[in-house]
Amino acid sequence: MIKFPKISKNKATAVYTILVKYGGASDHAHARDSFMYHLSDDRSTGCSEYRFQGSFGFGGKYWTRTNQVSYYSEDETPELESRCKIINQELEKVEDL
Repeated sequence: MIKFPKISKNKATAVYTILVKYGGASDHAHARDSFMYHLSDDRSTGCSEYRFQGSFGFGGKYWTRTNQVSYYSEDETPELESRCKIINQELEKVEDL
């Protein structure tokens, strides 16, 4: 079984809050719980990427190894590129808590 790096629960909470605030990720409890489970729960194998979608559509992904987001290049617009830069700047401020 492949295991991927996990992040702390505190970091996962901070990251998902940024994805909701700036990236339009769902703020429903089940969406946040899924993110928390896949990225920080001891029962999970972890994941290298998490598809949060939000304002970026199906291509909106969070990458655990780089602590950054990206989206499909064919969806690029000035607004999405601006959002992506803002999110990645905010994610740089989040350390392993």
